[in-house]
Amino acid sequence: MRQLEVKISEAGPYHMRPNPHILTRTLHDMLPRGSVHDIGNLGITSAGSFYTRTRWNPKTSRIDRERKERIKQAYIAFRDVQRADNGEALQTVIQKAIEASDQYNWLNEPGRPPPQETKLSGVPITGHGDLDHYLISKSAGIPLGIEDKNYREWFYPQHKHIKTFLRKCIKYNLLPILITRKVHYTTFRLFSAIGALAFQTHFQIISPKYSNDLADAKHVDGLGFADLRFTDEPLPHMLNYFAKQLPQLLPTFWNRFNSNKRLIERYCDDSISYYELLEELNLVTPKERELEGFFYEY
Repeated sequence: MRQLEVKISEAGPYHMRPNPHILTRTLHDMLPRGSVHDIGNLGITSAGSFYTRTRWNPKTSRIDRERKERIKQAYIAFRDVQRADNGEALQTVIQKAIEASDQYNWLNEPGRPPPQETKLSGVPITGHGDLDHYLISKSAGIPLGIEDKNYREWFYPQHKHIKTFLRKCIKYNLLPILITRKVHYTTFRLFSAIGALAFQTHFQIISPKYSNDLADAKHVDGLGFADLRFTDEPLPHMLNYFAKQLPQLLPTFWNRFNSNKRLIERYCDDSISYYELLEELNLVTPKERELEGFFYEY
């Protein structure tokens, strides 16, 4: 699925790219008709499904067999690196962008938890804390909670981590800032309405030490993940965000977040559904009412 997203949802002219939820719906429609096959996980534990054309047959075709093995080995290497890194590469470059901006005081950093007995809104932070970065804006005095997600999948509003993330920020009374590779426009719209922020890295950050291991993951004939960036330094747009863009947004979003805090709590506690949340915020369009359930986690 991640390969299909790269080829179809992220490549080519902007106005011709179908979003991942449309790609998922299309696959679900094609499978019963036999247009494509779901061949399972290629023997890779918890890898999800792989899809092929119906005429693809590695048992009888040497080319198909070689292709299967190349994809399998590239994917295993990619998953191994993800597990070994555990998000540290993105956390490192974001921390460096925070420090370079000189706009914030921070309570923790990658590999170093907040000091013992640290409290936010009267709630003790234990161990490394619930979030990746705890910041306080120097100019506005606004507390920020940042979560780094170095994932390939796009973040839709119903993503399983959204509620968890918002719940953490409510717990410590922190302005929520989600940092991840791709954020769907419906997530931006929801976050803007409730007073949360999301920042797209557009690249998946990988430590330079893994560049050789993931050469085939990045290669166009491998997994095709051309957005992999083997770096431990922040990219220019990350530096610009923390130094210039974010400080300007903080007062407006902080007020909005505090105004919607009770509504966010109800959503995180499952007292209201996603669509009821949209209705409370006056965000549901007639077309979305008609297509309720269309935007599902994929």
